[in-house]
Amino acid sequence: MSPCAQCAAPAAVVSGPATITQPCEQSGGGSLALGSALTEPPTFDASASVEPSGRAAWSDVRWALAAGAAALVPADSVTLLQAAIDRTNALAAPRDRLRLTLTAAEASGLADSSSYGVTVTVTSWLGTSGSATFAFAKASTDSKPTVSVVGQKTQTFKITSGLSLSADAGAVCKGACAALPRRINLPGACS
Repeated sequence: MSPCAQCAAPAAVVSGPATITQPCEQSGGGSLALGSALTEPPTFDASASVEPSGRAAWSDVRWALAAGAAALVPADSVTLLQAAIDRTNALAAPRDRLRLTLTAAEASGLADSSSYGVTVTVTSWLGTSGSATFAFAKASTDSKPTVSVVGQKTQTFKITSGLSLSADAGAVCKGACAALPRRINLPGACS
């Protein structure tokens, strides 16, 4: 089938973890499977991609390493990520290929780098295609979260009943805690 020349292309959308960290360890020192109840496997999800005709029927979904990513990370890591991509692309139904999930071994085996990326290409039933790339990092340890106020560069807050900040630490290993700083310095604030 040749693509429809006047049809709008699909809008590919990919979501996933910005940073993949090491899986949790059992008390005996062994690594828990990322699919356990304690953590979830790193998954890149293209199911929010939009097909402009409104028909949610993809004729094809394909994953690939992001352009240039292979040159920026160690060859062993490229091999592991390519194995996950090949496994996903081999699934029979396009709807089953909307999620690229790494195994515990693949996630653990990736070298630390901020240069990883995957690209998904979705093809509509009309033959038009759209692609999106998702960049991510691998870090051996979880770093403390960065807390920032979103909005204009300068903001004024009226603090008559105190100032409260909250954060979601995400998934943490059993017995571990995600510690946030106990003191927050606000430049120019009263002591």
